[in-house]
Amino acid sequence: MSPLRIQGERKRLERLFKNRYNFDPTKGYAKVSVVSSGKKKLYVLEATFDNNYPFSMPTLYLSYPKGLRDHHGQLLSNKGLSHSYHTLGAKDGKINLCYQAKSWNSHNSLADVFTKGKMYTEALELHQKTGKPISHYL
Repeated sequence: MSPLRIQGERKRLERLFKNRYNFDPTKGYAKVSVVSSGKKKLYVLEATFDNNYPFSMPTLYLSYPKGLRDHHGQLLSNKGLSHSYHTLGAKDGKINLCYQAKSWNSHNSLADVFTKGKMYTEALELHQKTGKPISHYL
């Protein structure tokens, strides 16, 4: 990743997530903390990316809190690949989130990825309340 791209990524993350992010381009890792607007609950989102970023799409994880459950009390980490839940499985207890790979291009940023993750946490809380699929809200 070029120094100019790194600077741009940091600016976007700082603007949207203030002091609630960690970005290490040398390790292909970024993390943000978000608070939902509904329950005021803390969530941690992580993104990993390879050397081909931004031309390849990062992987997005919901890593905290652990043990998140759906409306029916089932663990989200056990959903596997699910359109209704927008999940792609789990790794080390972290839920791999689907965030529309079709629309990915090199103009997207990690801030865009984390914004999608924040939207997911809002949809999750609505699902937990109503029982409607997460996909209904996204």
